[in-house]
Amino acid sequence: MQGGASDIELSLRGLKQARRIAKALSEERMDAIYSSPLKRAYNTAEIIAAPHGLKVRAEREFREIEAGELEGVTFEHMIKRYSSFWEEWSRGNPEICFPGGGESLVQLQERAWKAFTPILNEYSQGAVVIVTHFYPLLVVVLSALNIPLSKVMRLGQDRGAINTLEFEGGRAKLIRLNDTCHLEGI
Repeated sequence: MQGGASDIELSLRGLKQARRIAKALSEERMDAIYSSPLKRAYNTAEIIAAPHGLKVRAEREFREIEAGELEGVTFEHMIKRYSSFWEEWSRGNPEICFPGGGESLVQLQERAWKAFTPILNEYSQGAVVIVTHFYPLLVVVLSALNIPLSKVMRLGQDRGAINTLEFEGGRAKLIRLNDTCHLEGI
């Protein structure tokens, strides 16, 4: 998995995307901003937070899924060398762990939701931005909507996309998913 839990810098393209996200959200209410501590997410969050004068709060539990031996491995290499893992993963088994000490979707959901719940409680009447990665984002969305983790492969998520959930009376409503309109021309 390229990127993964590796702490790589924000690319030039990522920097352009972050600036576009910040512009798209500049007029939106924002009471707090949280981020994965990984540089590419944290730097994106800082850019988004700047127009609002907010300080980014790093949350370790929002880091990307631990990919074990697949960290930094290309998709093609993974398919060849770890075909049995990929077959099981593609079938939607949320309990299968990435080989070599990696996490499962169930484990990721537990840690991400554990961090998300107190934020939701603290800002029940507020607006919070969370900058995270592909799998943590998707497991939180699925959890909030009470959709089984086995459906994760049915969702797409582009880098730099904006997603919006609203919570009322303990129920989540998906307002926006994988919105990339602000990234046109990059």
